[in-house]
Amino acid sequence: MVSLVTAPDQPHTGPPVDATTSAAEFEALLLQQAESLVSDLMQPSYLALARIVVAETPRDPSLADLFRTAVAARALGAISAAVHAGGEHCLVDRGVDIGRAARALVGPLLTYVLLDGLLRAPDDIRRPSPDAVRGQVILFCRSIRPRHPQPRDQETS
Repeated sequence: MVSLVTAPDQPHTGPPVDATTSAAEFEALLLQQAESLVSDLMQPSYLALARIVVAETPRDPSLADLFRTAVAARALGAISAAVHAGGEHCLVDRGVDIGRAARALVGPLLTYVLLDGLLRAPDDIRRPSPDAVRGQVILFCRSIRPRHPQPRDQETS
């Protein structure tokens, strides 16, 4: 899988989701994306760059725009693409707002980056456990799951 934040020159296409993808497989794909995002963002070099961007943005606001485009928009775009694909195949409730849903998954993951990475000394970074990331994905999947499942063979295009 292409890194969500370290390969900005690569288009984000989202994970492969099709009519044969089960709810468990969809959750596993989202988990893979979440783990990749947290792993990338908790890298000491990324955290050092983020500290510089935060410190220098008041002097040069364009840094924030670059950071938003290269990191935040890319991560949100990849998660949005996955949720949209899940919606196309009856794995996501039809009423789910794709953009809000992406933020609902990325936001809690960023609390680990902020509280346990960015706001700690470089030698005291605390990566979240795999169970913590998995728990966030499970909660997220419960929140977007179809309320009234449509039979998969009756999908509309």
